Amino acid sequence: MIAVADIPLFVLASALVACGIRWAVWIVVPWTALVAAGMAVYATATTLAGWGALLMALAAMGSIAAGIVIVWPSSRRMDRQRAVRLPHGRR
Repeated sequence: MIAVADIPLFVLASALVACGIRWAVWIVVPWTALVAAGMAVYATATTLAGWGALLMALAAMGSIAAGIVIVWPSSRRMDRQRAVRLPHGRR
């Protein structure tokens, strides 16, 4: 079941991010965090928590960090461009 959703939500969206389509980060990062949280809950509830749950949590943290690196510089650049513009389009 998870694999059916994982193909479009992680694999294809990650490919879009790699091609420079930055809005796909907003799909990949929450999906990775959701899967990691679900895996941690399942692993804890069934007492099968192990290296897989730990590694998935680390992967989710890595995805969040990568999302910040991808999105944050572009949003700061747009803020700088807006701050420099004066009324009537003069700089």
